Amino acid sequence: MGLDGLAERLRGYRQQGARFAKWREVYSIDKHAPTQHGIEANAEMLARYAAVCQAEGVVPIVEPEVLMDGDHDIERHAEVTEAVQHAVFHALHRHNLSLELMMPKPNMVLPGKVCRRAEPGEVGAKHFVRPRPATDRLACMAWQDGERTSCATGPAQACAAQSSGHAG
Repeated sequence: MGLDGLAERLRGYRQQGARFAKWREVYSIDKHAPTQHGIEANAEMLARYAAVCQAEGVVPIVEPEVLMDGDHDIERHAEVTEAVQHAVFHALHRHNLSLELMMPKPNMVLPGKVCRRAEPGEVGAKHFVRPRPATDRLACMAWQDGERTSCATGPAQACAAQSSGHAG
């Protein structure tokens, strides 16, 4: 399926009542990954998906997920997450997307599953990576930590409630 025919599928889903759509790109961490090329290629796919959603009046949920699989420490996870978020927001900007009419869903920053577990004092504001460009324009951001999802709402929710017109 992928991006081919996405606009047509979104039109059909919207007619059935859908107002949000989610696309997830996965980034694995190991000694040589992710590469800058891989980060940018996945970011481009997320931006292209979001552009089609906004053109069809659907609020895109953009999920660049840096996986916890592996033996990397929390510092490496934070480093990769920041690089991924930078690339994603740069791609969104290149595609002239309305940040107010989308919902980013970044990953939590934690050590890899095979790495020793972080102490409670290690996980917190120091490792909170927030998308720096235009964060004041974001209507909503959702995080999922495996047990719960947190979300703040705003204009994206209002956009989803509209039954006519196009976002973007």
